[in-house]
Amino acid sequence: MTGPESYFRQIPVGEQLGYLEYTVTADKLRRFREAVGYPEAAFPNLAVREYREVLTGKYDLPALVSIRHTDRYYRPPALERRLQVTGWVRDKYQARGADRLVVDTFAVDEIGTEILRSEHTFQFGPGQGAERQGRRPARPRRTAGAESLPSLEKRVTEEGIERFEPAGRFIRSDPAGQAIATAPSNVHTGAELARDMGLAAAVAPGELAVAYLHELLDRHFGIDFRQGGRLSVDFLRPVYAGDTLTAQGQVVKREPANGPVDWQAQVWLTNQRGERAAAGEAQVTVPSPLT
Repeated sequence: MTGPESYFRQIPVGEQLGYLEYTVTADKLRRFREAVGYPEAAFPNLAVREYREVLTGKYDLPALVSIRHTDRYYRPPALERRLQVTGWVRDKYQARGADRLVVDTFAVDEIGTEILRSEHTFQFGPGQGAERQGRRPARPRRTAGAESLPSLEKRVTEEGIERFEPAGRFIRSDPAGQAIATAPSNVHTGAELARDMGLAAAVAPGELAVAYLHELLDRHFGIDFRQGGRLSVDFLRPVYAGDTLTAQGQVVKREPANGPVDWQAQVWLTNQRGERAAAGEAQVTVPSPLT
C-alpha cells in the first residue's frame, strides 16, 4: 500500500519528528503582522506552522486537513534569537471514517526561553463531509449577565490568503533573507487540489482563524494571555476568500474572587451566513504567573 493511508499505519506513536530552527527578525515579524492584519501580533510561529513542517519534513503527506489546534503561550519570541522547535507524534486514531494524527511541538529560543507548545490534529483526506471538518463542540452558552468579549470582524480576501501562505517560508528564511523554495500547491493555493478533497475552492489556512481568535483574546487580556494563556480551536468549516468572519467570546468561568483570577472563555468565529467556522476555548490567569 502506498500514499497517505500507508504512512498513517507506519508512523509510530511517540516518534520524534526532528528539529526546525529559524530566527525572527523585525522585518519578518512585520510581515507576519501584515499577513494577519494585527499590528501587535506576537507569535509568528503560527505562520511557520511548525507542526506541519516537522511532520512533512519526514513524511510526504500532501492530503492533510487540519482538525484541531491547541497552543500554550509562554513568551513571544525575542527578535534576533534563534528558535529551536522539536516535534513528535502524540497519538493517532480513526474518527468519522478518517485517519487522524496528533503532532506536538515545543519551541524554545537559543538561551532556553520557553516560547510555545502546540498540539495539532491532522486528518488524512476529506473523510466524511469535508465541509464540516472537526468534532462539533457544544454551541456557546450565552449565560445571562456573563461578560462578553468585544467582537472583532475580519474580511478574508484572496490577497490576504496569498500574503499569509508564504509568510511562514519567509520567516524560516535565514537572517540574510535567503528565500526558501516555493512550496508545492496545496488546498490554500491550489483550487483543483482543494476540489479533489471535497472543498468548494482554495481555502484560508486554519492558522489564520487561530490568529483572529488570538487577536480577540490578546486585545482583551493583553500580556496575561501572551504569557501563560492557552487557546484550543476546532476547525468546523472551511473559510474562503470573500468571507467576513466575526470573532466573538464569552467568559464562562472566573475564579477565585481574590488574588490571581483564572478565566475561562468560549470563543468562536462565524461567517456572514451565521455559520460557525471555528470554535474553542481559552484559559487565562490574571495576573499571569509568567509576567
